[in-house]
Amino acid sequence: MISSAGGLAEVDVDGEFVLDVQVTRGADSLEVTAVANGMDGELTATRYVELTGFGGTEDVGALQLAQGLDCQSSWVPTFGGVPGTDFRVYALTVFDDGTGPALYVGGDFGTAGGVTALRIAKWDGVSWSSLGS
Repeated sequence: MISSAGGLAEVDVDGEFVLDVQVTRGADSLEVTAVANGMDGELTATRYVELTGFGGTEDVGALQLAQGLDCQSSWVPTFGGVPGTDFRVYALTVFDDGTGPALYVGGDFGTAGGVTALRIAKWDGVSWSSLGS
């Protein structure tokens, strides 16, 4: 289970789930996608949830997994704007440099989230930054 805001999903044996996410202030909706491997291939379901406020619980309702639904990959806006990086990413790791854990990415890109980042960048959960040349 994934959402456009990341998060952690806990699913019980009956298929009921709780998805815990921190939504960016000002967001008015959230995309939730469930994917499972069935006997006949991949099963997917997607639902857009209108958000009514912060700090509360939103009911997504039932997600009916089905074959053949179009589940297109897309840049998750949680990571600082489209297009993300302007070229390929080859490596990802989480590291704490003393300022808290952050996602470090490496690849053939020159920008990340609109910030000049020559082949290596840091995502701190809020914004991208360059790590120099």
